[in-house]
Amino acid sequence: MIESTVAVGDTISVRAGVPRSYGRPLGRVVRINATTVTVALFYDLVRGDHTTRLVPHTGYRLAHRADPRPWVVVGCGARKAEHPAPIADLYTGSYHAQCVRAATRLTDRSRVVILSGRYGLVRLTDPTVREPYEQRIDQPGAVTTDELHTQGDRLGLSWPLERVIVLAGKAYTAPLLTVVDHRNVELPFDGTRGIGDHKALLRLIETTGTLPRRESPSTTPQEVHEHDRTHQLHRLVH
Repeated sequence: MIESTVAVGDTISVRAGVPRSYGRPLGRVVRINATTVTVALFYDLVRGDHTTRLVPHTGYRLAHRADPRPWVVVGCGARKAEHPAPIADLYTGSYHAQCVRAATRLTDRSRVVILSGRYGLVRLTDPTVREPYEQRIDQPGAVTTDELHTQGDRLGLSWPLERVIVLAGKAYTAPLLTVVDHRNVELPFDGTRGIGDHKALLRLIETTGTLPRRESPSTTPQEVHEHDRTHQLHRLVH
């Protein structure tokens, strides 16, 4: 028996046990076996193939240590400071503040990301001072999908199998679902009837520190374009 040097959830670079045409793809370890690891290849996931592959312990190297904490994405707010400020201080509305408080109950502040109509995906802890603006994410002039892809890659939240919780409305969810792995996205606001329901749910999260159990969301992100995901994967592997 060869001892494994990785743990379940780790991302590995695979050098054996896959077709040569795959090159050296990345995958997420889902099981540790006596002489192999069972791996879900990112390449297969992007193509919609949910099969797993057995890779010998001598046929991979660690690429990324798994982080069990989820990413939480919060939409930006309409009310803003009257002066330049870091992203954590740029939005002054009470609803946005409640979303951020709930997000920090679900994960570490370093894994809370603001989705801004002007600046795109920005980590809550980013100290960069930014100008106030007037830009809806669903209006002309907003951050582009290509920019969101680049930012998601750099942050790490767009890697396949990363757990992402979205505390934002549909206007923010639609562009975000073209960037993250939609198989592992949680949309707590999906199916709610408005901001009143949102605030009640946020209060519950603030109190318990967890998402309440609920039925599967009624809206599925069928509009996600697989060619965008394939392009993103190419940047991760090469």
